[in-house]
Amino acid sequence: MALRARQTGSAFTAWTFTDGNNVERVLALCQEVAHRAPQPVTGAVEVHPLNYIRPTEIIVPRAITHGEVTLTVLEQYDKSIFDALKDVLAIPTTTVVSDLADLFNWMMTNQAATTADGSRIELQRIIRDPNGTQWRKRTFKNARIVDVRDEEQVRVDTLVNPISLTVWYTQLLDTPATKVTSATPIPNEPTA
Repeated sequence: MALRARQTGSAFTAWTFTDGNNVERVLALCQEVAHRAPQPVTGAVEVHPLNYIRPTEIIVPRAITHGEVTLTVLEQYDKSIFDALKDVLAIPTTTVVSDLADLFNWMMTNQAATTADGSRIELQRIIRDPNGTQWRKRTFKNARIVDVRDEEQVRVDTLVNPISLTVWYTQLLDTPATKVTSATPIPNEPTA
């Protein structure tokens, strides 16, 4: 493929969650995404003896903080954001998740639910090339939803209600580009 800049919208990028059964589910009506990569736990330090013109060494930390993904989704007519999260995270319908405390409780009590490689809930960004012949994936490992802003401000010119989800993760894993065949599963937009 010729060198091309990545186009982010227009169905070239999808966001999915993978649950403990290793099933990917598309996050419906995702409108905006902001990603903050993991950062060093502290800044680098230079070793600079008084009798030297230049530093003799630069010490960097070996540890990094969590990363953060903030997703803005639109509220649906037929379900609350927590019902939509129950669907995408495959939370049993008998489990009550009506607010952030219920979601935290479910995540804490279901840490035994792991994906095939032993990690917990994962968030994925799936990128398709414009020709539809390749895709690549970035997986955000050990994802935890840490905030849901289920708030609204309605005015006469407000047409939709955006809701913000904040997800923290511990590690990134990039999967190289894969040629698409008729058997390649690429998540599509969810059906109604």
